[in-house]
Amino acid sequence: MVSGFTDDKPIQASNRRFEDNLELSAQRALTVTRALVEEGMPRARVFAAAFGPEQPVASNADEAGRAQNRRVEMAPVPKAQPTPSSARDG
Repeated sequence: MVSGFTDDKPIQASNRRFEDNLELSAQRALTVTRALVEEGMPRARVFAAAFGPEQPVASNADEAGRAQNRRVEMAPVPKAQPTPSSARDG
């Protein structure tokens, strides 16, 4: 899972590229996801998630904290195993 995040500052009105922080965080995650796929990661093994300003790792009270919150994280997600009932059904 590739997750994109932003700080809590709203997108500037002059920015015509992103509607809001959620869209910006989604683009960050997609950029990394696409790079991984281009380098050979199977598409079925990677996905993107957007969190916008949610889940900060630092205070948004100063520039240093906001810089830490503008990030992309990658984390493994275990593949779901079929349950016994779904294996019988299908």
